[in-house]
Amino acid sequence: RCEVLLEQGFSAEKLARLHAPIGLDIGAMSTMEIAVSICAEMIAEKHREKAVKTADEMQQTDVNMDLLRYLAASDEPRALLIVLDSSGSTPVKSGSMMAVNAMGKGYGTVGGGCSEAAAVNRARRMIGSGGSAVCEFDMTNDVAAENGMVCGGVMRVLIEDITAE
Repeated sequence: RCEVLLEQGFSAEKLARLHAPIGLDIGAMSTMEIAVSICAEMIAEKHREKAVKTADEMQQTDVNMDLLRYLAASDEPRALLIVLDSSGSTPVKSGSMMAVNAMGKGYGTVGGGCSEAAAVNRARRMIGSGGSAVCEFDMTNDVAAENGMVCGGVMRVLIEDITAE
């Protein structure tokens, strides 16, 4: 396949950047779903090529300043939620954070929807306990359909009581 392109004058460097087959494995079946999987891989590649920013290079949009201010200034009972890892299509990726107080008020996000609501409820029950837990939220096809989710991935979230002593 690539031999023909080389013979037509394409450089080996350009051919090395080709992705084939293209499209993330999201279980796409229809033409529209396949198109989404192709677009998703294109977006992932676009962001993969960006260099990791140093703290000095980060812009305010890279950091949830409300979350940081809340964590720095508040001494009310609260829990911190951090997405440890994710696979497949999830609303947020590793490193996303949220803080929740005992009333369920949140700063930041771990994805929204049913998975975030479940994480917030778990966090509220943990506030004041001094404990931590890792929770898995499965948004794959069968589980997602039963719970009204549309993402199609799995994420693990650390929930930790960070109530000041």
